[in-house]
Amino acid sequence: MKITIPSDVLNSVLKSPVKASQANKTLQILNHIYLSAKDDGATTIVGANPEYSVSVKVETNVEKSGEVLVLGDKFLQIVGALPKSDVIIEFNDGLLDVYTSDGNIKFSLQTLSVDEYPKQIIEGVTVSPFCVLPQVDLKKGLRKISKFCSNDDSINPVFSGILFDWNADGSLKLVATDTKRMGIFKIGYSGNGVSERFVVPNGAASIVEDALKEGPVSIGILKDEDGNIKNVMFNMDGIKVTSSVIAGNFPDYEKIIPKDILNMASISTKSLKDALRRISLIVDKETNRVSFEFDEVNLKLNVVNSLLGSGSEIIPCKFSGTPNSIHFNYEFIGDYLDVVDGEVFNWGFNDVEGANKFWSSEDENFLYIAMPLRRS
Repeated sequence: MKITIPSDVLNSVLKSPVKASQANKTLQILNHIYLSAKDDGATTIVGANPEYSVSVKVETNVEKSGEVLVLGDKFLQIVGALPKSDVIIEFNDGLLDVYTSDGNIKFSLQTLSVDEYPKQIIEGVTVSPFCVLPQVDLKKGLRKISKFCSNDDSINPVFSGILFDWNADGSLKLVATDTKRMGIFKIGYSGNGVSERFVVPNGAASIVEDALKEGPVSIGILKDEDGNIKNVMFNMDGIKVTSSVIAGNFPDYEKIIPKDILNMASISTKSLKDALRRISLIVDKETNRVSFEFDEVNLKLNVVNSLLGSGSEIIPCKFSGTPNSIHFNYEFIGDYLDVVDGEVFNWGFNDVEGANKFWSSEDENFLYIAMPLRRS
């Protein structure tokens, strides 16, 4: 095997397969990535872990075809440290040589036999796409809601992933929740109307988000003999991400969304974001508790910290309903403000200890639900 490729191009295409291999915690062989060069100039790079795999195809100057396994993270570190120039990758006598075209820089890495790598990962699965989405829309949705997944899969494994909820009306809803807050993003899709639901591990969704750019992304599913979805594949611009799905029933998230809002405030996104940044300087880090007091024209933020003191700030808002105060983990509000589009957003609630609803007319496909803290 011998190929030539610009170092910056190689560095870029290595990132997703290596990120997949770095997420491996069980099979040592999966710490390696698979490289295959064909005589037609196509070089394929594969990285995987027990949950998902990434396959990237890139055009290179192939002088000699072949295949090899190499430790992914070290290979990426070396390529990333090279100057911007053509780099030659050559497999000789069990070593993978990585050197610049002028020969001034050279590394030789230990390799493993390709026979040790799971064949099903190299060969991949074949699925027929059932829908096509604009990459920019899927990327936007994943970026907005992914932080609302749970980091603790002992509660319910499905909460550690992202629900893809396909509806026959031609819409897809992406949903993520840690049971205390929830993000929902709606996307229209082309293709036959389908009704399918599956939960993709957040790690796989993160890989997909990183890979999405412009153009379409096709999505296909593979079912087992009982008709249950087993795998899902995202295919875009020479990159394929194949993931298992998380077993379990995702709850009816629609029931959680407050209806017939009685109290609503319209607030400047920047003003509240700046106020939270200041008020957080004195917040009790064990609870992150901030009190939000609404009246017709103002929102007052209050913090009391028994060790440090107290703080408050008043910002303007437009409020309709019954003046009241709500206690929140301020990070729940800040995380929403970090991803919502628009200069103004709406904050609605019916019960000061019930689910609160956040939305913006300038970001109409994105909805956020969060639970407040109980009053002490």
